[in-house]
Amino acid sequence: MARPVGLAPGGSALVAGWCAAYAIAWLTGAASVVVVLAILAVGAVGAVGGGLWRLTRAGRAEIVLGAHTEVGANSAIAVWIADSPHPVHLRIIDRGDDVASGWVTAGGLDADACFTRRGVIDHLETRVRTAGAAGLVWWERRERVDIGGLVIAPPPSGPGARVEMANGHSDTAIEGTTSGIGGEEIDGIRPWHDGDSERSVHWASSLRSGTLVVHDQHDPLPQRWIVRANPAAADLDDQAGRCRWSLDEARRSGAHAWAATGDGPAVPIADGHAAARWSATCVPSAPRIQIGRRQRIVQRIGRGGRAEPDTTLTPRARWITATATGTASLMLAGALESTPITTGLVALGTISAAAL
Repeated sequence: MARPVGLAPGGSALVAGWCAAYAIAWLTGAASVVVVLAILAVGAVGAVGGGLWRLTRAGRAEIVLGAHTEVGANSAIAVWIADSPHPVHLRIIDRGDDVASGWVTAGGLDADACFTRRGVIDHLETRVRTAGAAGLVWWERRERVDIGGLVIAPPPSGPGARVEMANGHSDTAIEGTTSGIGGEEIDGIRPWHDGDSERSVHWASSLRSGTLVVHDQHDPLPQRWIVRANPAAADLDDQAGRCRWSLDEARRSGAHAWAATGDGPAVPIADGHAAARWSATCVPSAPRIQIGRRQRIVQRIGRGGRAEPDTTLTPRARWITATATGTASLMLAGALESTPITTGLVALGTISAAAL
């Protein structure tokens, strides 16, 4: 549902100026000025509803993201808002943190999203703002947009996770660091073949049989690595990053990667996406610090308390503002019977304000 969020910069000064002009006109009995001010008040009411009208016309946002991303990494995000021919400002929020923002023009926005918390999320919050053509009062609409499950994995952060290793012929676990168990294993003997090394000859069997016999050597079966996350770690996000690093190292070593939390049952990790998904939720995320209403008000005042997301004026807006200000200044100079030099300075100031 749309709701007003505040006046545009300078809006309060405009209201104060209107009140001052109305008081002067009422005291001096300038009925024509009162009529003009009344017309302006009616126009202001229409300007207030301009932003609400645009938000009502604009459709729901549609967000497209990749399958997974990392905490702190920039990920491409595409947003479409149907039936939105006019620019509107969009903020995308994940669990209270801004991850992307920008102006939606011609119904679309391409930006980079940066997530600050790991996990698997199925929705994002969008906040669309606009003030209409007049730009006097800003309105905002908040919505929840389903994204189908986005994996936000911790970045790999070096060794240190608990790893249990077992070779291909035994289920005996060897607990330690992420290092391999290399080498070859002997599995019987066989006759000599061209290309076999002399060091592989089994001399005792060769002498008994009268023919060359060699050790039948082969590579061992792949190892199995079980990476165990510690849910009681002091830094849970660091623990998750170490687990992901160990899972990636297991796959690079050609081992079968498995994962478990604490002493719980292990599950197989088939590929990099599975490793990212498991490490995103293997241990709880650090709790987000909650702030009270007073702290939120202080933060908003510290940011300037602006309802308008972008205070950079376009050339067209600068000319309109300068013209309105210059007209009022020229009218005041004429009422005070100022000299032509003063009038020229006012006109020059108006042009300079628009050009800068």
